[in-house]
Amino acid sequence: MEKWGTTRWAPHGFCTRVILPWGTKGPLGSLGLGQTINQGLLGNPNITWEIAKKQNYGLDLQILRDLNLSVDVFKERRSNILISRGTVPEFQGVPLGNIPKVNMGLVDNKGYEIELSYNKAFSKDFRVMVSGNYGYNHNTVKFLDESVRDESYAYRYRSTGFSLNQSWGYKIDYSNGNGYFNSKEELDSYLKTTTYGFGEPRVGDFKYVDLNKDGIIDDKDQAPIGYSNIPRVIYGLSLTFEYKGFDLTTFFQGVGKYSSNYSQQGVYEYIIRGTYFDYHKTAWTPERYAAGEKITYPALSTHSNTNHTANDFFVMNRSFTRLKNLVLGYTLPAGSLKAIGVSKMRVYVSAQNYFTWAHLKMGHLDPENDASLGYPVTKMANFGLNITF
Repeated sequence: MEKWGTTRWAPHGFCTRVILPWGTKGPLGSLGLGQTINQGLLGNPNITWEIAKKQNYGLDLQILRDLNLSVDVFKERRSNILISRGTVPEFQGVPLGNIPKVNMGLVDNKGYEIELSYNKAFSKDFRVMVSGNYGYNHNTVKFLDESVRDESYAYRYRSTGFSLNQSWGYKIDYSNGNGYFNSKEELDSYLKTTTYGFGEPRVGDFKYVDLNKDGIIDDKDQAPIGYSNIPRVIYGLSLTFEYKGFDLTTFFQGVGKYSSNYSQQGVYEYIIRGTYFDYHKTAWTPERYAAGEKITYPALSTHSNTNHTANDFFVMNRSFTRLKNLVLGYTLPAGSLKAIGVSKMRVYVSAQNYFTWAHLKMGHLDPENDASLGYPVTKMANFGLNITF
């Protein structure tokens, strides 16, 4: 099966109009303070549709009546995406934040989806039902009118050529085994050739890689880390077994190739006024390092320092698999219920979100939540009784 076509989308809101936001109070001479109206984003009356050109190729198979397979491969080019231009010089007179949006963005998407199901009754007392799906989607930014950085940058583009919302940060130098400055001698030797452009590192702090080899650790050394905060992989698996009145149903859900930068409350140690989590308790100390003990965090600090920035420690892998639902039930034999006037009775116990397999460095974080202190997915357990008269 083959499909192709073009769709159009116009989520433009007020972008065709001039925005006049209320400003904060400002001085008005002898009149004192009062509200002001500022000219904000300039409108663009020539804004038009986004255009998506799509191709889809599918295959559906049924094998021996019990096994079904569906495969879809897709490709999309989305053009005319509404963007703010990045190559307009500041000296043209309009603040860059007020430059009108234009239809210039270009993003490619490609991927595939696979669904597989199996349903078979081996006897009147035993049935198995299995259903799984797996999807992969990779987008690449082709054009966002991004201003190219000069040749001193290790990466001259931060969007073009990468996925949307790609994670960026500093690479930690693990050549010494753990990525920290483990002694005063190691730190002093490093600082003879390299300095930090955003603070002074201490013993026990992260040791960053000078990617552009200019002797300064700064924004020019940032690199793509992991993936974007849009999962490339999404999958699920449902299993059902029925045997002589017993039934067991499970549903697993997961994502892969998925990263985010975690920071602030619940991650950085200096923010919540002395509230520490387990991974803070095994932070780097000279004693812990000398004893060869497990180290899960750089040396603690009472204020922000060179550790507290996007790097390949805090940009974490958010891939996970979660048992979303588990139900175990038993349906009593119909013959034993006639005496009490009941035609069917089923008892069951269920659990939601009880087991998660994740890759986050910090156990209190939930991989489905972007915020470090966001409310986690709730675990629930239920007992039920279904009666049919």
